[in-house]
Amino acid sequence: MCESSPPVERWLPVPGWEGFYEVSDLGRVRSSPRTVHRRDGRTRRVPGGILRVTGDPHNYGRVYVSLCRNGEQYKTSVAHMVLLAFVGSCPEGMEGCHSDGNAGNDQLVNLRWDTHIANVQDAIRHGTHGRRRRVAS
Repeated sequence: MCESSPPVERWLPVPGWEGFYEVSDLGRVRSSPRTVHRRDGRTRRVPGGILRVTGDPHNYGRVYVSLCRNGEQYKTSVAHMVLLAFVGSCPEGMEGCHSDGNAGNDQLVNLRWDTHIANVQDAIRHGTHGRRRRVAS
């Protein structure tokens, strides 16, 4: 009997956040170990680790993480970070799309840059569009 090994998770720096955060092809985000210089002159060591994701019920189940730099927090889409790191910048007129219709599945194999129309057609096909019923594919 042959046992399959778990997939190897690949990590890349989050573009624009190099040295602070990395994202994996499995849709996980981690902070990098680093020293943080506080405004009061003190420093502290940040050990790094996997970030907790938060969902947005008003945004079709997409998941986000909060990234922090220089005391400022930024809410960022995990799917967008995966696409930026592994595929590249978003082409003009395109947006991030989830091929399986599950906006919480941010694995690279499920993501692509595509048009808004294609994204809406995906939502209709998967039955997740707010104004359309599921149609047979």
